[in-house]
Amino acid sequence: MRRRVLLLAFVLVVPIVCAAADPSQEVWDVLTQVASALSARNSQAVLAAFDPAMPGYDRLRDSVSALLRDSDVQSGVELESDEGNGEERTEELDWLLTIRAEGDATASTRREQRVKCTLRKSGKKWLIVAFEPMEFLAPPKK
Repeated sequence: MRRRVLLLAFVLVVPIVCAAADPSQEVWDVLTQVASALSARNSQAVLAAFDPAMPGYDRLRDSVSALLRDSDVQSGVELESDEGNGEERTEELDWLLTIRAEGDATASTRREQRVKCTLRKSGKKWLIVAFEPMEFLAPPKK
């Protein structure tokens, strides 16, 4: 009898524990996907992580599109701080971009900056609702 009770308790508890998502990891996955999409020159994948209703989205969309249209980008990101809950999180990141103008193998621009972003859960998906400084994803000035 005791074995059945323990087994039943195990069967009831394990799915609950496994189903519980880690918001920090989910948000980190979104941010690393943005960094990867930048390196892959995939503006659609970059922009899919951002909430189109966020302030400055149109400017961000234009900047990312121009950056990836005219340049090869290498992107890396490191987490500096992570705060929040299962609905909204604020992240501080050390983000590095190396931007090389297409067709120019010798000249490159290196940007390393502390980036702050806020992500909010929308349904089952996390979206970036604030990103500072937005100019970080702009193409280099010519």
